[in-house]
Amino acid sequence: MINFSLNQAGVFDPRDYQEDGLNKIMHHLSNTFIKGICEPAFVEYSVGYGKTGIYAFIARKVTEGNRLRAFKGKSTFKVLVIARQTELIDQNSKFAWSSGVPNTVVASDLNKGKNAKNIKLQNVVFATEQTLWNRIESGMFDNWTPDLVLIDECHQLDWKDIVKWAKGDQGESCKSKTYTKVILHLLNKNPKTQIIGGTGSPWRMNEWIKGNFWKSCIDRKNTEDLINAGWLVPIQWGVPDVEYDYSSVKHDYSQNAELSESELDDIATKDLSLTHSIMREIVENSKNRRGVLIFCAGRHHIVEAKESLIESGVPESQIGVITDSTGYKVRTDILDRAREGNCKYVLNIGVLTAGVNVPLWDHIALLRPMGSVVMFTQSVGRVLRLCDGKEDALVSDYAGCVERLGLITDQKMFADGVYKKASAKKRIRICGLCETENAKQAIKCRNETCDRWFIDPSICENTVNDNQQCSHKNAPSARMCGGCGGLLRDPNEALNGKHYTEDMLKPIVGMQMFAPNKKEVVMEYHFEDGFIAREQFYPYRTGQVPKWQLQKWTDFLKEHAIDELALADIKACKNTFELVQVSHLFRTPNSATYRDKKGKQAGRFHIVSLKRFGNDLIKNGVAA
Repeated sequence: MINFSLNQAGVFDPRDYQEDGLNKIMHHLSNTFIKGICEPAFVEYSVGYGKTGIYAFIARKVTEGNRLRAFKGKSTFKVLVIARQTELIDQNSKFAWSSGVPNTVVASDLNKGKNAKNIKLQNVVFATEQTLWNRIESGMFDNWTPDLVLIDECHQLDWKDIVKWAKGDQGESCKSKTYTKVILHLLNKNPKTQIIGGTGSPWRMNEWIKGNFWKSCIDRKNTEDLINAGWLVPIQWGVPDVEYDYSSVKHDYSQNAELSESELDDIATKDLSLTHSIMREIVENSKNRRGVLIFCAGRHHIVEAKESLIESGVPESQIGVITDSTGYKVRTDILDRAREGNCKYVLNIGVLTAGVNVPLWDHIALLRPMGSVVMFTQSVGRVLRLCDGKEDALVSDYAGCVERLGLITDQKMFADGVYKKASAKKRIRICGLCETENAKQAIKCRNETCDRWFIDPSICENTVNDNQQCSHKNAPSARMCGGCGGLLRDPNEALNGKHYTEDMLKPIVGMQMFAPNKKEVVMEYHFEDGFIAREQFYPYRTGQVPKWQLQKWTDFLKEHAIDELALADIKACKNTFELVQVSHLFRTPNSATYRDKKGKQAGRFHIVSLKRFGNDLIKNGVAA
């Protein structure tokens, strides 16, 4: 075991629970350094764990012998920490200095007024992704190559793009992403470069990042672990008098996907009086709170919410508004004022879910649904950080997030939230084993010492340490295992978790495409038994088309485009009517599996999952 607290220059040292994680990381690094191989791995740490500190402590440990190495004429160890957001780099760099780690910052917003030629690169460098690449191209890093790369919020790295480019599968019209260019450049200079990532949500699109690039998950700590250990404040669940009705939104909340901002915005702005009532209630419930983070539905809704705060007596100087178009300087000013207690209400549209540290926040108001358990947990985590005098954090759910997501996870904090609201409406059930009160719709008893499930759980079959089966019990419709963090089911399967196998394939005799309008295209599969299955696609990005629909179309093209030339012609089409004109460029599978969709689309559209093209078995755009 390494004692990370033994240092001469450090002001900050690791928290007690961080020591175990740091040792796991260093054990992994020692093995890969000795083997002389690059084996990227990541840690999954929830908000409040202190990933900022982890990067500083690792850098301190790796570089602690550099003075002696330099004295002996040996090359020094170098560490590069990369993040996409400037705030993260600034925060991480400052903490590193406070932990006895001299470092250089490479970020355009933080290097203003400095000539890049005059910036001296120390053994530890903190850099934003885009500025780093610009400086690499300018030659700034020609004589500086890291031995270790730490990537903050590593789920933002498109590992599939890296694997594709590393294999030479680029295509003439393809441009690699900035992160891809950075990582491949570093590995080309030093194939033994070690890479460690940190994230609180290890999912990209609908996939767990562990795979062909990120080889392993070294360690995990979730929000409940940190609350129980006293490193996050406990949650106090509010019971709103009124709520927005988002029941018309169709979305698979078990997937880590975004919701349509325009759709949410339209719903939230239908009744201005409702927004006024909700904002007045938020102000009333925040009288004894020091900072309030509010998640709004969209651009029109956030304007209404701000106006309602002002009408409720809140001075405009105490209100900050942050969207994805807010500039760095304005965003930083708002967050700095919030940290100082000079901006009590911060409104945003889903952009403050990760990488933001404002300890004074002790009340979060959700005025919009969250697309997944991960997004909800990340968002609520913003108000759970420790702060002097802060006893708990109030969570006010005006969008039905807790009830909706509580059906797809067995996490106790969701069970408690659902129970609090259900209890107020007298909709409870009594556990037959321990007599604990639960919400009527509960899937598991919220008593942590009780193992009573009201619905049969899903047992995780993933292999973990020493080839043992995880066997953790999960909510029946959960997508990720609460025990090992692995994928429980194909995210494109129905909530009942049914998986299709090769022996369930049915022969197809033909395929036909038609377009009901310029935005929507429908593909019909004519099966040998006379059944016609229909898939619905939205190939073109508009304000109302969520990203997962575009990914669905991208996967479809991977499966059905005849060749690269055909793919280029298909992508040149400007609307769905033009797509129908080139339907001959799509290949027809020999056989496939299908099942009916649920909800309003039942009987009209289907999910065509597993497909066979000749000898190739394809699923979601990749070989099955």
